[in-house]
Amino acid sequence: MLAAVALVQARRARSTKVTGWIVAGLVFYALTLLITITVHVPLNYELRDAGDPSHIQNLAAVRDDFVTPWVAWDIVRTLAATAAFGSLIWALVLRGSTGRAER
Repeated sequence: MLAAVALVQARRARSTKVTGWIVAGLVFYALTLLITITVHVPLNYELRDAGDPSHIQNLAAVRDDFVTPWVAWDIVRTLAATAAFGSLIWALVLRGSTGRAER
């Protein structure tokens, strides 16, 4: 939410460089949320629906079906979140340098 507020303020200030980096940050955060909703949550539900671990015949197979895609997508999600954070930090740096130049 704060990034969206920052975007509105940057657009009002007509700071195109800052606006671009904020948009990039928001897109990366949206990607993070999309991965969580479309990949991780369904995988978590599948794991839950597998049943009580003490009654599962082949626990290793259930784990393997879960952990491989979950970890792979978690790496992508982590990279997207890191890129979002970096984009917003860079927007902040640019905003700070713009503010000093105007003084």
